[in-house]
Amino acid sequence: MINPNDPLAAFVLALLNDDEGINEDAFEKLMDMLAKQGEADLLWFLDNNVDAADGRFFLPTKAMAKVVAA
Repeated sequence: MINPNDPLAAFVLALLNDDEGINEDAFEKLMDMLAKQGEADLLWFLDNNVDAADGRFFLPTKAMAKVVAA
């Protein structure tokens, strides 16, 4: 599980915890950067929890609840 107190994780969570989310290009670049940085836990969490609609990627409320509950 990811640590929401980690500055990078907190930044990514804040970025994706938005009704508008981020566009597909930004999401792909984010995932590439996390892979290159070796952020396996964060990548796994995003891969399993991020949702998309109309080309926008975001974390639904239920995914954010998982982080807070952990």
